[in-house]
Amino acid sequence: MHIDLRSLYSSICFALGCLLLLLTTDGRSQDVATIQVPDDPKSIVEGRSLFGQHCTVCHAVDKQIIGPALASVHNRRPVDWLVRFIQNSQHVIIDQEDEYAQHLYQQYEQQVMPNFEFLSRDEILSILAYIKAESTTGVSNINEPPTQKAQSPTEQATSVDTGVDSMSPLVMMLMGIILLLIMIIVVSAVRNRTKSNV
Repeated sequence: MHIDLRSLYSSICFALGCLLLLLTTDGRSQDVATIQVPDDPKSIVEGRSLFGQHCTVCHAVDKQIIGPALASVHNRRPVDWLVRFIQNSQHVIIDQEDEYAQHLYQQYEQQVMPNFEFLSRDEILSILAYIKAESTTGVSNINEPPTQKAQSPTEQATSVDTGVDSMSPLVMMLMGIILLLIMIIVVSAVRNRTKSNV
């Protein structure tokens, strides 16, 4: 069996491209995985307005109304989780069987937060920016379930999400197969090259 270097190079590039594609699409949007709460004045002002229009019937930043107090909510859950929950809490509670969301559902007498799917991600981030700006320290675990330890802001800042835990077994298996194919191609090419030199 003879493999020329051009086909070897093409095969390796194709395999590495597939591997890169798998690593960047591990079941969630890369854009959502890196969401940060903005802290610019424009977002905070927009967030204050949106919070007043859509949230104040059930929530306040510093006290419980119908729903939980929202002070430091950005420290209680990942921002992408908050965006999904605000847009469609029922989906997070029921379909995803999220333990924290189910805890809130039970704690607040099975009251379901209305869907805000009409709000864009940027509008929700502005609301979170307003809440963050209005939050006081030391309130971040006010609605934490008793079985779940809240991370301090320092722990959250130092923890690194590698994404490995969230990769599906299928993605990991495909990555292994691609790496195995690369190794077989390289070993085969080296063997052929050494045979032709002898």
